Amino acid sequence: MGQVNAVLVSTDLHSETWPYHNRLVIEDCETIHIHLNNMRLEFTREQFIELTKIFQHASTRLQEIMELALA
Repeated sequence: MGQVNAVLVSTDLHSETWPYHNRLVIEDCETIHIHLNNMRLEFTREQFIELTKIFQHASTRLQEIMELALA
């Protein structure tokens, strides 16, 4: 394991809505590590930035769909 340059986020997830996952940590090391409970995903910085853009687009799209469903 390498050196952690920065912890980008560290939070406890609400156990009521995340029954099997209660810990989320994102670290900037040699690569970006995303820890969700005992699972670790590893990305380059560039891959992580691309992934966050994809998630942001998906989140925006989902919010639009949900708003249309309420109309």
